[in-house]
Amino acid sequence: METFQKTDKAIKDQIIHWFLVYHGKTIDHFNGQEEFTLFDKLFSDEQRVINKLSIDTELPVLVLKKDSENMVICTTRRFIYLENGSIQALTYSEFKNHTGFKSIDIQGNSRTSIGVKTDGYIAEFGLRKKDGQIVYWKIPTGKSGFAFWNVTKKFELIGRQYIIREVE
Repeated sequence: METFQKTDKAIKDQIIHWFLVYHGKTIDHFNGQEEFTLFDKLFSDEQRVINKLSIDTELPVLVLKKDSENMVICTTRRFIYLENGSIQALTYSEFKNHTGFKSIDIQGNSRTSIGVKTDGYIAEFGLRKKDGQIVYWKIPTGKSGFAFWNVTKKFELIGRQYIIREVE
């Protein structure tokens, strides 16, 4: 397996490229209000909250928002999951693949079962680690959840093929 040296900036540019290609849009089509969006498009107060995390040399790139306090942040090195004040992280070097939503049906407001392709709901989504363990995080369903799934499935390449070098 061939590895490549990359800077955090180069990896950020690669992630943004994957995001824009998936959506078939340019960066100007995003304003930070989307459920799955670019970190650089968020309002500065939202960026400050994320920057308070222990993010040293890595760069925040994408944010999947459940609400203003619960989200998944994709940095240049890891997924960071914030839920109800707790923080979990999964580095891309540990990430093997997604297992998708735990169930294709979730409970709707009227207690009827609806599919995970419906916008406006939250469902458990699996991320498989290289050791086989599956971590389930609650993420939005619908377009943003499937965009997250499709864009971030490539992140295993970062952990497998890239050696991140520090900029001097």
